[in-house]
Amino acid sequence: MSTPVIRARSVDDLVRAVPHLLGFHPSASLVVGCLSGDPKRVGLVIRVDLPPPGDERALARQLARVVAEQSAGAAFALCFDDGHVGTTSEDRPLPWSRLVDALERALADRGVELVEADLVGDGRRWSYTCQQECCPPGALLEPADEGAVGLLAAEQALSGRSPLPDRAALSASVRPAAATGVRSALSRARLQRARRSYALLAAGGRAQLVAHVCSLVGHAAAALGQTREPDPDWAALVLVSLRDVWVRDAVLTLALDAAGEGSEAAAQPGEDRDGGAGAGAAALPGGGFSRAALVSVLVALAQQAPEAEAAPVCSLLAGTAYAFGDGALANVALERALGAEPGYSLAALLDRMFAAATTPEELRRVLRDVRADLAGALDAVPPTRVG
Repeated sequence: MSTPVIRARSVDDLVRAVPHLLGFHPSASLVVGCLSGDPKRVGLVIRVDLPPPGDERALARQLARVVAEQSAGAAFALCFDDGHVGTTSEDRPLPWSRLVDALERALADRGVELVEADLVGDGRRWSYTCQQECCPPGALLEPADEGAVGLLAAEQALSGRSPLPDRAALSASVRPAAATGVRSALSRARLQRARRSYALLAAGGRAQLVAHVCSLVGHAAAALGQTREPDPDWAALVLVSLRDVWVRDAVLTLALDAAGEGSEAAAQPGEDRDGGAGAGAAALPGGGFSRAALVSVLVALAQQAPEAEAAPVCSLLAGTAYAFGDGALANVALERALGAEPGYSLAALLDRMFAAATTPEELRRVLRDVRADLAGALDAVPPTRVG
């Protein structure tokens, strides 16, 4: 099951696709997408709150810097705002025109063309950049083209990752039942039993431990659709094992094995992706699942993680989602990780990388280096004590 490409045949298709790209339906938001290649392909998609009056230029410069750092040659901008669409008229500028003008100038200063900009609200669309008959002001959005958005919507529904109502709902989706009403956090007694199971696995050596936990996660992702609810004992063992940084880092590299358009080809079992079979390479799994399925498994684990165990799995979810270009999910997962454990190493590292506008491609390159290092070190250092 691979991730389908959205082939937007119109601006309306692009608007309809945004909730699927973000993971939630934006409101009072500016969404900027990076475009590159020929035909143009969507890269990083950024969502920010619409700014207060007077802050338009500062926000535009910040966004232009991030877009330019993605090596994008073009960009699109969509202002989602139901609250201001009633103020539109032919004799006055569209709401947020100052913001769009500032963004267009800031992008142009960095050699990036703003090829499309629209106000979206109440099921209608107004173009900032086109006054031709093809873009009548306030035209109703056309239904999404099934070939453009339908396949992605179907896969997301199958994996339980359909767009949520808003960002608050997305943030709640990486937390236990108190926030989501879906899954309860695991009990202390179950986690303590899992720590004893971890100790037995660790006694068999690092390669066996890493292979076992990676297999647990990979097989769960591959089986998604056949079973949706994670077994609590399975989830507890994975969560406590992620306290071992070697296990955690190995699971993070599973992002390299997920099938998807433009993703790395799945490695063969026992094959070192950087060439040849390395020491311990057999402990690192090889594919058989989609990006959406892997993310769904990590979300399910985050939903069962009590706060004391949240930092490792939420950091993993943040890194994995970002490697797949899902910045919105990455950010809410990172927020929980840092909130649970502000000094957690992987969360702090990802926070710096996100702030520096690291691209998903750059993060995947880092993960390939991590995998190579792991392959040579799996048997060199005894497993970390968990408990």
